[in-house]
Amino acid sequence: MASLLVERGAEVAEPPRSNPGLGYRFEFEGDTVEILGPDGLRADPKTIGGLTTFQAAGGSQALRRAEAVFVSLDGGEPVAVRRPSLLGAILIKARVLVKKREGKYQSDRQDLIRLLTYVDDPRALAADMSRKEPGWLRDAEGALGFGDPGLPVLLPIGVVQRAQQVLQLLAQESSYSESSTK
Repeated sequence: MASLLVERGAEVAEPPRSNPGLGYRFEFEGDTVEILGPDGLRADPKTIGGLTTFQAAGGSQALRRAEAVFVSLDGGEPVAVRRPSLLGAILIKARVLVKKREGKYQSDRQDLIRLLTYVDDPRALAADMSRKEPGWLRDAEGALGFGDPGLPVLLPIGVVQRAQQVLQLLAQESSYSESSTK
């Protein structure tokens, strides 16, 4: 994916000073694309030119739930790209949020809130969760800070309320499928 982005004109964002070998952010036509690796690997995956990305907690479950979508860059021929399903994206973002990454916390929090609002049927989505995944969402609930009086300034109150309702339904202990062995 990194090679395709660069081939189409994307540029690798400046690596952080703390890790000059890290190259997971790509700037393309005013947008930022982040390429993250699954967790549980022996070494961080390579992206391009000897740079690497980092292993994201929850990345493996996101890959298991990946779907193919067609993406066209610059009006070029569409290319199939695998991306996490909505549930996979919610769970990986929840795992990232609890880490409260420096300089990324507000963005991660807003991303998770928006993802939660895309859920049409929380109970149906919850049926695809493993036994441990509702706990990941309960952990994220505190980090989301729904009681933060500044949150409605960042996002409309209706969006925040909808996200909180969906999260509560997904995070219920009995929300996962009893037959789930994931």
